[in-house]
Amino acid sequence: MRKILQPLALLPILLFISSLAIAQDKDLETYRPLLIKNAALLGITPTDASEAVILQAYTDRKSHLTYIYLQQTWQQIKVYNTIISAAFIDSNLQYASGSFVKNLAARAAAPASPRSYIDAIHGAMRHLHLNEKALLTSAIDQFTTEKKYMVTADAIARRPIETTLYWTPSTDKQQLTLTWNVNIHLKDSADWWNIRIDAQTGEFVEKDNWTVSEKMPESTQINTYDQAVAFYSFPTAATFQTNMPAPPNVTTATYQVIPYPYESPNFSPFANDTDPWLKAGASNDATTLGWHFDNANNYTITRGNNVFAFLDRQNSNAANATRNWPDTSSTPLPSLTFIHNINTAQQPWLNIESKKAALDNLFYWNNLMHDVTYQYGFTEAAGNFQNNNLGRGGAGGDFVSAQAQDSSGYSNANFSTPRDGISGTMQMYTWASPPPFNISAPLAIAGNYAALENSFTSPNKLVDRGTVTGNIVWYNDDAAGTIHRGCLPAANAAAVAGNIALIDAFGGTNCTTYAFKVKNAQNAGAIAVIIFFPPNTALGGIGGTDATITIPVIMVTNATGNTIATQLNANQTVTASMSTGIYIDGDLDNGVICHEYGHGISNRLTGGPIGASCLNNAEQGGEGWSDFFALMMTTNWATAQLTDGPNPKPMATYAAAQPANGTGIRRYPYSTNMSVNPLTYSNMAANTEAHAIGEIWCSAIWDMTWNLVQQQNAITPDLYNSTGNGGNIIAMNLVMTGMKLQPCSPGFLDARNAILAADSILYGYSHKCAIWNAFARRGMGYSASQGLSTNATDQVAAFDLPSGILITKSLPVKVDANTNLTLTRTASCNCQAATFTLRDTIPAGFTYVNSTPAGTLNGNILTFPATSFNSGEAKTFSITLQAPATGCVIDSVLNDNRDNRTTGGFTSSTASGASAWTTSTVRANSGSTSWFAPDITTASSTSLTSASTATTAAKPLSILSFWHNFRTQTRFDGGVVEYSTNGGTSWTDASPLFLNNWYPDSMDVTTTLNGRKAFTGNSKGFEQTLVNLASFGTTPVQFRFRMETNNGTGVEGWYIDDIVRANGCGEILRSGIYDGSGARVDSATVPVFVNVQQSLPLTLLWFYTNQLGGQVALDWKTVSEMDVKDFTVEWSANGITWNDLGNVTAQNKNNNSYNFMHGDPVIGVNYYRIKMNDIDGRFTYSPVRTVTLKENGNPAVLLIPNPVNANAILYISKEVKAASVKVYNAAGSLVMQQAVGAGVQQVRISTAGLAPGIYTIETNGANRQITRMMVQH
Repeated sequence: MRKILQPLALLPILLFISSLAIAQDKDLETYRPLLIKNAALLGITPTDASEAVILQAYTDRKSHLTYIYLQQTWQQIKVYNTIISAAFIDSNLQYASGSFVKNLAARAAAPASPRSYIDAIHGAMRHLHLNEKALLTSAIDQFTTEKKYMVTADAIARRPIETTLYWTPSTDKQQLTLTWNVNIHLKDSADWWNIRIDAQTGEFVEKDNWTVSEKMPESTQINTYDQAVAFYSFPTAATFQTNMPAPPNVTTATYQVIPYPYESPNFSPFANDTDPWLKAGASNDATTLGWHFDNANNYTITRGNNVFAFLDRQNSNAANATRNWPDTSSTPLPSLTFIHNINTAQQPWLNIESKKAALDNLFYWNNLMHDVTYQYGFTEAAGNFQNNNLGRGGAGGDFVSAQAQDSSGYSNANFSTPRDGISGTMQMYTWASPPPFNISAPLAIAGNYAALENSFTSPNKLVDRGTVTGNIVWYNDDAAGTIHRGCLPAANAAAVAGNIALIDAFGGTNCTTYAFKVKNAQNAGAIAVIIFFPPNTALGGIGGTDATITIPVIMVTNATGNTIATQLNANQTVTASMSTGIYIDGDLDNGVICHEYGHGISNRLTGGPIGASCLNNAEQGGEGWSDFFALMMTTNWATAQLTDGPNPKPMATYAAAQPANGTGIRRYPYSTNMSVNPLTYSNMAANTEAHAIGEIWCSAIWDMTWNLVQQQNAITPDLYNSTGNGGNIIAMNLVMTGMKLQPCSPGFLDARNAILAADSILYGYSHKCAIWNAFARRGMGYSASQGLSTNATDQVAAFDLPSGILITKSLPVKVDANTNLTLTRTASCNCQAATFTLRDTIPAGFTYVNSTPAGTLNGNILTFPATSFNSGEAKTFSITLQAPATGCVIDSVLNDNRDNRTTGGFTSSTASGASAWTTSTVRANSGSTSWFAPDITTASSTSLTSASTATTAAKPLSILSFWHNFRTQTRFDGGVVEYSTNGGTSWTDASPLFLNNWYPDSMDVTTTLNGRKAFTGNSKGFEQTLVNLASFGTTPVQFRFRMETNNGTGVEGWYIDDIVRANGCGEILRSGIYDGSGARVDSATVPVFVNVQQSLPLTLLWFYTNQLGGQVALDWKTVSEMDVKDFTVEWSANGITWNDLGNVTAQNKNNNSYNFMHGDPVIGVNYYRIKMNDIDGRFTYSPVRTVTLKENGNPAVLLIPNPVNANAILYISKEVKAASVKVYNAAGSLVMQQAVGAGVQQVRISTAGLAPGIYTIETNGANRQITRMMVQH
């Protein structure tokens, strides 16, 4: 509904909160049951999950991760920036971050008489010092569906002001205030503010800003920094482009630019680049429409689906045909040409060719950023910047509005990131080169001095004002002339008038901005201002916003200031002049362009595409991510060496008028060498300006990139290849995915943890130590503390790594009596290098034979040599033992897998509530079924109880084994294992008898289990727990699995499968690993059953192989089978390396015939054998048979194994004469290719970087092309 507002008729609005509902997209609602089911894992209640607004949900096509972003509400009103980010694969939660405000009812109360949205707008006006009499002409009422009003105020805002009702939490989330969020894009400023106004009092609460700026090292305030964050409405098409008939599609285009991957003219001259969209590869989804087509219009200007680049010399943020034009191709469709030469002798805005060259470069690099980051998941659904999203998800209509040579400021750049569906805006400025500053008198100090001009958004630049010459005088705050800060009206205004004022940069009470100082000097009549910096401070820029400042301002070093001060204090007249140099066009510094575009990426990915305000907290890495993208895009990975990490990499040397090897606009160049860039987490509190904070974050992830390069020992030369195995590619994937996983308002450790989670999800945690080492050296180590992410000074740095070492836990093993057994253990060090010692306790009756490495035997204790482990290193230790001379047959008195074995008499009983143990087909460790007890939302107690079983004195080794998978509300729902030796009269917890996989947590004291340890929370899939029953001797014993739930959250439940009690002869081998102090760090136990030495209970009568067309048929016959499990058919191309083709289940009858068909043998010799497997784990092999196939008899290639987990071998017959192997995904995109040398018949294919799915392998030979399907798990 649209209302016309009269200026004086601004009536308050009654809020009927409880009766209103927030509109929710029906498609997003399909995710609601999944969120409610996983509420406990998300750290919220089912009620929270039911009431939260699902902001966005999408599935990444590469990783197959489904991202869901949900925002907390109370009484149908959103809680500002209180968002949970969750990632799922196949409905299984992989990672979640963020939190909701607890106990909302006690923390939030709506005011009895809330102020109207109009009152809130006026409160925001007062805070911003705007004209409160500005006419509010109309309003759009969206309160019922979105709690929002849209108010037009053309005199102060570029677009309608949005006022939305929110609960605003305090920084510690202990209190909630009902507020109006006033979203106002100022007409005369680059700011687009979100200002929260208290709905009860009308007072200012807090604000954030959607435009992030780049700048010289400068501050707008003294000792306090105010980050600019705003966004702008996207421009409409230029009038001369409107209503044109659609011409033919662009087939080719040439741009004269600073080409990818070079940073600026400091590193490369201009060069022509033709059809640069092809860098992404043919038919790449990022470039479906090319660069000049938006699926509706073909453009001959610097405009397309991804970006519209035009000049903004009028500072109107809209293109036109007079001064704010885009560049136009010098050739007609379908072949476009954008070739222009800059003129460095003129100001950039005065030369038409220079302006066009800037536009072309800006357009080119914005498109490159779109195309490259698309490969890493910044797609339509993820909220990228595109006018037409081609039905791939997300909101369209939001190409980047890239504004070249923007006249609203100097020596700066910014990017505005509104929510998905509204264009991002990039404003690029010209940068002031060091102005000539000359002192002509007295002669003792005459000469030229280093200076920098201010970056105020004020009409005070020397380029506009002209050369200023005059005498320099002190600006005195006090009558005594001892304070020169400019913080008070000039005490010596008469002396200042008509002269150049010299001011100390130091601030004071009520003196927080440099603009304030300068305005005081201007009010006193100064014709210019010189500000000198404190001692030991590098010369840096200053910024500010005051359109009334008209006098020039330059900054000089402390040494220069003291030189002038000495003369003034000696009553000498100091005469100086300042003038402008040729400005530098920031549109030609590609590092700055990439940096700014990076803000769009980080803001759209953090908290989801709708959460555009999620990077406005104090401790966040927004500037660091942007620097990282600039570094990645302007590094020539095709020529980079593995050892390049320490090389200094400065930011924006061209824009800063420095040589290529200058220091750039950051405090230090980026480098893995700590002597070049020493910044760590501990430096943050000393400088909380946004760019200073970002430098620390970028330093850590840049270090991480080179750690990954070292680990992989590889650099992928093509940054577009997001499936490459180079460390640079892995870093991009981790950083991009980490941003999607991290919470809204992330601190540094939140973001670090999200990167670690990304490594776990994408790469199986294979790079954790490379990641940890990078963060630890920058102070974000294992013991670091973040504090509040809203506070940039409460962190505690730590430089340590996750420590310790783990031994692989072995399953029970069987060995025949009087034979040798070799046990191999793997010890895996965490990320802190250390020395450890492994000791084995040899069981009674076993005889030590040898070990690798050789250990020292003392009694029955074998001590391996002390071994040094590097970070993340794993080493193996083997021991060979001779089993006792006698053994016995192993029996399984309990053997229940819910499929074909149900020995044990298990029964379900319910002590209270509505729960029970039943057979489930949802999850199973083996087969298709398992026992299951649900985690319900009401109180219940149910037990799965076995029959009473025992062993005999002749079989002293008795082990209970079970596999289980639990997903319960942590500490409130869970299960325990108990035993009874008195027929169930009393029960005792079995955990003291566990050999591995103990209870992970304790139950809450309010539950029935009252603080006991239990299986609660979430297991890592099915895990095996072993229980040592030797202490019971021959006493009969029962076991029960007891599941307890309370009232409240229900998650899923407890699955148990493959329950076995095995009795036999043998002992337990115990191992311990000890650190340098002698403390045991980890231990492992291996039950070793000694079996009766006997032959495999079957006789193989015959085994034949025969060629049938392009296949091989295998036939074999056995007699006298007993307890045979199955037959494994194995194949080899060389008779040495064998691969499983499949299994055939044994019949266990007197006469048995079997057959198997191999559908993909290779040309040449094929080797076959049958592995005959007994149920107790023993096996024997048949003789080897061979079949030689001719060329016309088969398809000539074979992939083993298939399906693939991480690696496979492609066997190629020599007759194919293969030249290359290519792998395509289901969309037909090439994801991997490899040249094949002459005579090569085996090609290893590494699929670790591929997402699960179906792929096509194409083998190209001299005279044929053969395709095979590959399934990647």
